[in-house]
Amino acid sequence: MEKDIVLIGEPGVGKRSLLKCIAPYGGFYFYKNIKFNVYTQELTHSADCYILVVNARDIYKKANIIRGTITRYRNIILCINFIDEIAEDTNISLNQMRHQFGVPIVGTNAKRGLGIVKLIKQIFMSTQPFSVPADIPSFYIANTLKEN
Repeated sequence: MEKDIVLIGEPGVGKRSLLKCIAPYGGFYFYKNIKFNVYTQELTHSADCYILVVNARDIYKKANIIRGTITRYRNIILCINFIDEIAEDTNISLNQMRHQFGVPIVGTNAKRGLGIVKLIKQIFMSTQPFSVPADIPSFYIANTLKEN
C-alpha cells in the first residue's frame, strides 16, 4: 500500500528540511508496512494527506491565511516548524491551536530533528480510515454527523 503526502507552505518555512528529516532516502519512507511518498509540490491527483508547514514565529500573524488554507484541503495536518525557538518567548499552546484551527497540529524543528517522530505518527493516523471507538454510543455519532 502507498500513500501520497504533500508538504505545502510559504517559501522559507522549512519544507525542504522537513522532507530531508521525514524521507532522507529519496522522497519516501516506510511506516507500519505502508510506503509514504512525500512531495513538496502539488500533485495532479489528490494526495492522501497534506502538511501545512508554517514558521512558529508567524503563527498568529498569519492565522487567517492558515485558516483559509486548511479549508481548501480535506485531510491536513498543521506543522508548526521552529516551535522550540519561540516556546520560551511566548505562551504558545498546541492544544489551544488544535481547538482554534480544528486540525491535528504537530510542533517541530526540522533542522534539529525535533517532533519528527510525532509528525510521522500523525501522518499515519491521518491517513487511516475513520473508525469510531467502541465506547461511543451510536446515537451520539448520528447526532454529531447531522450537526456537521
